[in-house]
Amino acid sequence: MSKRERFNAGWSGAVSIALFAYIAVAILLILVDGKGWPALDTFNLYSDSVASVGVAILAGAAARGSTDPAARRTWWLLTAALCVYTVGNLLNATYWLFGVDPFPSIGDVFFLAFYPLIFAAVLTVVRAAAVRVQWARLGLDATILLLGFGAFFWFCVIAPTAAAQHDPDLLKPALAQSYIALNCAMLLACGVLLMHSGATPIPRRALMLLTLGFSSMSLADIFWAMSKVDGSYIPGGVSDVIYLSCYVWLAAAAREQLRGTRAVRRAPGAFSVALMQGLPYIAMMISFMVLVYVERSTFASPVNTMTVIIFLLTSLVMVRQGVLSRDDAVLRERRAAGIVEARYASLIRNASDVI
Repeated sequence: MSKRERFNAGWSGAVSIALFAYIAVAILLILVDGKGWPALDTFNLYSDSVASVGVAILAGAAARGSTDPAARRTWWLLTAALCVYTVGNLLNATYWLFGVDPFPSIGDVFFLAFYPLIFAAVLTVVRAAAVRVQWARLGLDATILLLGFGAFFWFCVIAPTAAAQHDPDLLKPALAQSYIALNCAMLLACGVLLMHSGATPIPRRALMLLTLGFSSMSLADIFWAMSKVDGSYIPGGVSDVIYLSCYVWLAAAAREQLRGTRAVRRAPGAFSVALMQGLPYIAMMISFMVLVYVERSTFASPVNTMTVIIFLLTSLVMVRQGVLSRDDAVLRERRAAGIVEARYASLIRNASDVI
C-alpha cells in the first residue's frame, strides 16, 4: 500500500497552494474601494480569469494522472469546460475594460458551451457508476431531487426573476433565465452524483469538492442574473467574490484527484454518509417548505394547516426511520460479534480434538 501523498507535494500541490493565496488576495482587493486606481480596477476585471486558468491546468493534470478511463474522460471534459469558461471570462473582462456592458455578447457563447461539457462529464460518471448501481435507483434518486429541489428553484428563484423582468430586449431576460435554469440543473446533477459517490470512478472527497465548487459558481451566477435583471450589477460586487471562491473548491478537487490515484480510498465518515443518504429527505422537506411559502397568504386555511401537519408528521417519520436504521445496524453488529465469539469459544473447547 503506497503512502498517501501530502497535499502540497509536487508541482500541482505548489500550484494549488499558490492559487489559494492568490484568490485570498484577489478577494481582499475586490472588497477594497479602489475608485481612482485604474491598475486595481484592471486587476479586479481579470482576477477570476487568472484563477480559472490555474484551475484548468490542475484539471488537465488530474485527467492525465487518472488511471481509470472513465475518470480520465470526466476530467478532460471538466478541463474543456473550464477552458471555454476562461475564454468567456477574458472576453467579458475586455468588454468592461473598454466600458462596454458584455451582456449579451460573444462571451455568452462560451459560457453557454460550458454547460453541455459539464453535463457530459456528469453523464460519464453516471454511466461508470451504473456498472455498480442500478439504473432504476439512479433514476429514482434523480426524480426525487428534481421534484424537491426543482420546486424550490422554480418558485423561489426562476419565477420571481421572470416576473421582475421589464427589459424590452427579449434576449437579455432569455439569457438570464437560461443561466439560472442551467445552474439549477447542474446543481441537481451534482446532487445525484453525491448520493452515489461511493460507486463513481472519482474519489468521494474530490466529488464533494467539485460539488461545492460548482454550487458556488451556480450561486454566483444566480446573483449575477438577478442583478442584471434589475440593473444593479457592477463589476466587483458580491457575485464576483463568490465566483473567485468557487475556484478554491475546484482546485482542491483536482488536487484530491491526483492524490486519490496514489492511495486506497477510505470508507466515508458518518457525517458524509448521513449527508448523502439524507438528500432525498431534504428534497422532500424543501418541497413542503415551498408549498407553505407559496400558500403563505392563506396560512390560516385548512389546506395550509394540513400541509404543515403533514410536513411535521413526515419529518417525525423520517427521524423515526433513521433511529430504527441505526438500532438495526447496532443489533446486526452485536449479533455478528456474538457469532464470532461463539465460534472462537467452540474452537478453544475442541482444540485438543483438533490437535
